[in-house]
Amino acid sequence: MKACRLLLFVLSFPFAVVAHTPEAVAQTPEAEVLTLVTRLGGSVTAAAAPGSPIVAIDLHGSAVTDAGVLSLGAMQQLKVLLLGRTAVSAEAMSALQASLPDLVFTEAT
Repeated sequence: MKACRLLLFVLSFPFAVVAHTPEAVAQTPEAEVLTLVTRLGGSVTAAAAPGSPIVAIDLHGSAVTDAGVLSLGAMQQLKVLLLGRTAVSAEAMSALQASLPDLVFTEAT
């Protein structure tokens, strides 16, 4: 049920998947986050308008660490973070939630 609500929440936004070319990554203000997510095999979603900030990150099944998750704390527009099947600790998720109170995330598969 929780996964269904999360999916409905994600689908309620007009999203577009961001291209991950090396040139695009190097030229964006969120380059470090894009590089981390891409290196881990995850994906990012931005609002549909060109140049829009990242609003969702999927790191499900990745090797993301607590430090990697905590580095997302500066991403004030981030709304959804998928962390299923990762080793991210509850402490790291709580700390990120304190930085981004509107963030919806899950560790469920």
